Amino acid sequence: MLFFSRNSKESGIVRTRAESAPHKLYVICSRQRWRLAVPYHSSLMYARNLTAFLLHLGKSGQIQVNLEDEITRDTLLTRGGEVVNPRVREFFSLPALAAQKT
Repeated sequence: MLFFSRNSKESGIVRTRAESAPHKLYVICSRQRWRLAVPYHSSLMYARNLTAFLLHLGKSGQIQVNLEDEITRDTLLTRGGEVVNPRVREFFSLPALAAQKT
């Protein structure tokens, strides 16, 4: 069960029941509040992940495709007009590539 602080010094802090806290300062968060907060936080997480991914690809300011890098290799879908991702090829029933192009 989660509790949300009503204390102005701890505004926004969420605690679990396992953490000892005076019960008079905490109220159980309603489902309604969590439903409103989830889209906002998921958007922030998505933006943070996308930014980290793009910064990973463009370490020197330009996007560089390094097929030796696991993250780049596993997220690359097409190269030179051909589908190179094995999972996507399987999904579209395309034959496996003979050898990965570098």
